[in-house]
Amino acid sequence: ESDTIVRASIDWSPTDSMMLYAAYSEGYRPATQNRNAGQLAANQTGACTGYVVPAVAVTDTLENIEFGFKGDITDRLRLNATYYMSEITELQVSRFDPSNVAFLFYIENVGDAEIDGLDVDFQWAATDNFTLHGAFSWLDTELTRVNSQLDGIAVPVGSELPFSSEISGNVRARYDFFMDS
Repeated sequence: ESDTIVRASIDWSPTDSMMLYAAYSEGYRPATQNRNAGQLAANQTGACTGYVVPAVAVTDTLENIEFGFKGDITDRLRLNATYYMSEITELQVSRFDPSNVAFLFYIENVGDAEIDGLDVDFQWAATDNFTLHGAFSWLDTELTRVNSQLDGIAVPVGSELPFSSEISGNVRARYDFFMDS
């Protein structure tokens, strides 16, 4: 396989301690072969009865656009935020097939997906000794097309992508002090 992968970005610093940016990027995962290609997925029932393991999972591709801010709001507060929109074509997924002990997993292309997300993190020095750090993430994921061989097997169009929490975050506090010895 051969292709050209593009990444372009532009940034602007309104002050010495702030930056606004935008970026466009592309990515991919190369095609992969399944060593158990052409075999029935063993002991499958229901919609999976007769499903044949695909020989190849074709290359999936990603296009991503993001807009962000990085900077010091005050001398004690730093904020970073990024909003992004991603489109994935021919999303590769691995399928667990526990009844085929020799090949527990195989890879297939489920279809296309879209992801919108926001990542924010901050550092706040409340005092010279006390700092508060935190991060927040919001994701809106959607399967926008399912490949025809997976109709009735894969989750339907409009489903969220697995292992992608809609909201996640964390907060950490730190207090520094000196001890005389």
